Amino acid sequence: MTGGRDSSLRTRLLALVLAAMAALIAIAVAAAVVRENDARAAVGEMMRDNLRLAWREAMNQTAGALAGEAHAILADFDTVDAMNMGDATQLSSALAPYLHRLRERFGSGRVEVLSGTGRTVFNSGGEFVWRPILGAEAVAHVLEGDALDVLQTDWTRSVVAVHAAAVGADLVLTVSAGVAPTLKQLAQAVGGEVMIVNRRGRLLAGTAPDLWQALDDGNPDMHWVEVDGRVLAVVSLPLSYPDGLTARLVSTRDVTELATRRSRTQAWSLGLAALGVLAVAVGLWVWLKRMFAPLAVAVGALRALSAGDTSVVVDSGGRNDEIGRMAQAVDSFRDRMARLARLDRAQKNQRRRQERFIHHEMNTLAGTLDELARDEILRDLAEIEKGGGDEEPGDLGMMARALHKMSLRVRQQQQHLQQLVDDLTEALKMKAAYFQLQQELDIARQIQLSMLPVDFPRDNPRVELHARMHPAKEVGGDFYDFFFIDDDRLGVVIADVSGKGVPAALFMAISRTLLKATALFGATPARCLANLNNLLVENNEKDLFVTVFYGILDLRSGELSYCNAGHNPPLLLHADGRTSVLPRTKGAALAMFPDMPQKDGAIQLGDGDLLFLFTDGVTEAQDVQGQLFGDPRLVQVLSALAGQDPATVIEEINRAVADFADEAPQFDDITCLAARWKPTP
Repeated sequence: MTGGRDSSLRTRLLALVLAAMAALIAIAVAAAVVRENDARAAVGEMMRDNLRLAWREAMNQTAGALAGEAHAILADFDTVDAMNMGDATQLSSALAPYLHRLRERFGSGRVEVLSGTGRTVFNSGGEFVWRPILGAEAVAHVLEGDALDVLQTDWTRSVVAVHAAAVGADLVLTVSAGVAPTLKQLAQAVGGEVMIVNRRGRLLAGTAPDLWQALDDGNPDMHWVEVDGRVLAVVSLPLSYPDGLTARLVSTRDVTELATRRSRTQAWSLGLAALGVLAVAVGLWVWLKRMFAPLAVAVGALRALSAGDTSVVVDSGGRNDEIGRMAQAVDSFRDRMARLARLDRAQKNQRRRQERFIHHEMNTLAGTLDELARDEILRDLAEIEKGGGDEEPGDLGMMARALHKMSLRVRQQQQHLQQLVDDLTEALKMKAAYFQLQQELDIARQIQLSMLPVDFPRDNPRVELHARMHPAKEVGGDFYDFFFIDDDRLGVVIADVSGKGVPAALFMAISRTLLKATALFGATPARCLANLNNLLVENNEKDLFVTVFYGILDLRSGELSYCNAGHNPPLLLHADGRTSVLPRTKGAALAMFPDMPQKDGAIQLGDGDLLFLFTDGVTEAQDVQGQLFGDPRLVQVLSALAGQDPATVIEEINRAVADFADEAPQFDDITCLAARWKPTP
């Protein structure tokens, strides 16, 4: 160990050089990472350009094929006459060849004839369709003379390509087909997989549905991801069609080979750099050792003298250089060692007396304490005695350590007691605040539920009505209402406020109060909701909004006039068990923009027909696997309840939703209202 000091200095110099080299390597790695990111960005941009061109070409071919079928249909005068007469039988026969060609090419195909108001006149599928393939606004655009080619989702949530053309002045012909062949053609063109996902990241269509589960990370930008041992480059394009679908087109390409080559290159580069650093370190270590060898001899001699070894000899040889002066210092040190030995014996005696005194006093103190504190004091004593072995006689180190230990122990006990008091005080405050908040939420829940009417009309011979709300939290944002405007008109309301909890509940209370106050003046539903929108949009600092369905049922005639402001369209359960969807009035949700126009709609209820209003908490209820309850299941359950009274219908719908969700938590308020009109004889 004679080279301890120069070895430490040698190590520090070596560490300094290695640190500089590490910094240079880090800079080089950072530059490589920047180049890698730039290369990936270039690959992504090229993929995005190729995807954009290939998508445009594939959609042009699909649109051309659908337009060709539409032109062929419109060129058949008998088929056009059947459309104008609404002859479904003749249309089914006449359109069979065209549907056959569509299904041969695209795997699926559908032809619909829509009225100028957007109502379905003919549907080649023949099954229950809860909405037409095009909305009323899109139909109006087509009737203005412009053919329409868009992507759309049909009632089964499948993505279809749609071509629409006017048939005279009052009808619109739509020809639609699934996009699976188009996506397959696009995948071949771009050399990878392609998928269409909605704005929430839900897969709508694609050539590799299982792959999307691994890619669904919510990242819309170009990125690379490893899936099943492969490296995939992922890019996306926004898809937005006026009067059609808004989604993203996602494309993947296997870049495993490219990534492997780059990883191998990076590994070789890092390996060569590591070998270079190792070679420099070894060479530098050998050179420094040779340079510091004379200093090691001198330091070793000084270390022996400092340890009391006076036998060490450094022969000066009559030299007056550094080594000669070091030998003269050894002789002088020997004389001093003899004098110090005598002084050392006296100081050791004094030290032993100090140790006995401290040991006695601390044992006496330990005997007055409890078991835990006594163990700590004895442990401190052992540390004090253990730490005094290397001290010089006469030092006050043991006394200083004892005082320090006692001072530290007092401070620790004081801090511990103060922390316990503070923690207990804070816990009591938090517990009191929690109980107060829980009481306030319970009161808010009771107040909110008390605001909703529960005195349903039971003795009115012309109408039966029942409703229920089940909030997802202590308080919710859904509400329902019903009230008699006069003796012959009944107003029914259902609404859903954005958000959850107390803010949504307060906004719900304001919306319900203003709506009822406005409705009792006798305005039409559209005018009433337009006025309510302007009242709510003022001072809406939280940017909340509310979807509302408001209808007025004439108890004399059974006519229901209504307005739908962005809410789920109600269902009409006919007395014979059929279920239909009330046509939308295309109104926007309230409290978002001032002076938003609303439109009225009207339907005629038959004897025994039941009107069912609901919020999206019903159809968007999820089971433990994340599956939605959905509109088709709601229609199926409701159709089986034909002839039941509104209270039974509400009870069975809620039971069906609860059985479907099972143990899954409720994420949204569930609100339903059912009303049956009964004409008086």
